[in-house]
Amino acid sequence: MTRAILVELFVQSDDTLSFLLRADRQEPRLERIPLGGAEVLSWTKELRSALVSGGHASPDLQAPLRPLLAAIEQDTDTDDVVCFAPHGPLHLVPFHALDVGGVPLIRRNPVAYTPSASVLASIHARTRIDGQRGAVVVGDTRGDLRHAGTEAAVVAGILAIEAIPDTGRRGVTSSRRSRPPGISASSISPAMARSTRTMPSPQAS
Repeated sequence: MTRAILVELFVQSDDTLSFLLRADRQEPRLERIPLGGAEVLSWTKELRSALVSGGHASPDLQAPLRPLLAAIEQDTDTDDVVCFAPHGPLHLVPFHALDVGGVPLIRRNPVAYTPSASVLASIHARTRIDGQRGAVVVGDTRGDLRHAGTEAAVVAGILAIEAIPDTGRRGVTSSRRSRPPGISASSISPAMARSTRTMPSPQAS
């Protein structure tokens, strides 16, 4: 059964704490990352530069996160959803591109991000009148990502929602197409849609 695992990080002056939370455990798993304070920002910049220029970060560059990445491999099954709640400069880290079990994490697990665990809790505490949650798919809002519209349309298809191509300027649609009853959709990009499809809570195990 697909589970959701929350990975929350907290940067301190001397190191960074990472907590792995699962619904089937009473306590989180704690792993310490040997980077803190200003070191985190400089390391983050170096990591992002390597990923942007070469598409991959060397094992040495990923070494500070080795305890966390090993914990993710041990505590998750393939296709479990891994949700990151970074802190400070770590909001800039593309955790989905880092290696877990010899492959980029995104090839092994669906990955999500949240600004903080409290924001995630607030979102899941909200209730809709119809008792359902929605999904929004956003593609290329500025028109400079060659395949983003196609990618968003594919994701919308997987979620069984309607993708509405952008027909206006600055990513704002100027018209809407007809859609099945019960589906509410709008567009601010080549493919953005909102669905009333029920989605599982990431806190479920």
